[in-house]
Amino acid sequence: MNTPSQDTSLLTPTSLPDLRELVKDLYSTETLWHPCGLGTRLNWGPPIKSTSNPVTVQKINRIIEHSQQDLTITVEAGLPLADLQAALQEKKQWLSVDWPWGSQVITDPKSGGTIGGLVARGLSGSLRQQYMGIRDQLIGIGLIRSDGVSAKAGGKVVKNVAGYDLMRLLCGSWGSLAIITELTIRTNVDDDLVEAIRRPSLDPGAFRVFRSVFDTRGPQGKPLDELFADLKAPLLLLWGNRDPWMNAAGKRASFMRHAPTATTEVVLDAGHCPHDEVPDQVNKALLDWLETQ
Repeated sequence: MNTPSQDTSLLTPTSLPDLRELVKDLYSTETLWHPCGLGTRLNWGPPIKSTSNPVTVQKINRIIEHSQQDLTITVEAGLPLADLQAALQEKKQWLSVDWPWGSQVITDPKSGGTIGGLVARGLSGSLRQQYMGIRDQLIGIGLIRSDGVSAKAGGKVVKNVAGYDLMRLLCGSWGSLAIITELTIRTNVDDDLVEAIRRPSLDPGAFRVFRSVFDTRGPQGKPLDELFADLKAPLLLLWGNRDPWMNAAGKRASFMRHAPTATTEVVLDAGHCPHDEVPDQVNKALLDWLETQ
C-alpha cells in the first residue's frame, strides 16, 4: 500500500445539488470520473485511468444531526474524520475506528481523510476486535449513482429494517458503485464518561442507595404537594419535551397545580438530561431566571 498523496486537480462541487448536476453532466457526456474525499489516498486501491476526473465531496461536510442520547450521528461524507472525532469529543463520545494508515492528525488534521473515504475503503484496524468494523457501525447512507440519481438506505436509529442493506454493499466498494454523500453512524461514549459513571458505584454505600430505589417496603418520601408546601424559595422547573420517562406533556399540569406561586417553568427541546444535551439552552434559562429574582 502506498503512502497518502494529495491531488490538486479535483472537481469540487460546493453543495449536494451542485454535485448531482455535476454527476449528471459527466454521465451525459460520457466523461470518466471517480469519487474521492480530500484526495489524500487516490493512489490506494486498483489503478485509476489517467483520463478519469476525481470528483470530491470535501465541501459537502456538515454535521446534520447528532442524537447524543441515542449515540448516533448523521454527517455529510466530506466531513474530515478529525473534525468528526473532535465534535464527538466535546460530547464525551467518539467514533470507534482506527485512523487510516499514514494519518498524522496532530500535525496535519486533513491527513486522516474524510468519513466518506473511510467508509468507501471499508478498511479496519485492531479496534475492530472490540468494536467491530466501520461497516458494522453504519445505520444509514445517502448516495448518488453514476447517472446523478440520489438514493438513501437505512435510517437514523440503531434498530431499523428499512430497505436493502446498501450500507454493507457500499462499504469497501472503493467508490465503484456510487458516490457516498451522507452517513448515519453509531457512536460510543468515551472512557472519561464511563469512569464518571463507574466511580460512584465504588462507594461503600452505593449498593444501599441503589437498593432503596427499588425497595417498596422501605420508608417513602413525602408526596409532591407536601414537598412544594415546605419550599420557601423561588423555583425554576426545566422540562425536556422529549424526556421518555418524565412525560413532560402529561405531568406539567400536575406539577404546576402544587407548585409554589413563585415558580417559573421552561420547556426545552431535550430529553431526560437537558444539562448534558443542550447546555447552552439550560445556561441561558438559568441566567434569564436569575435576572428576574
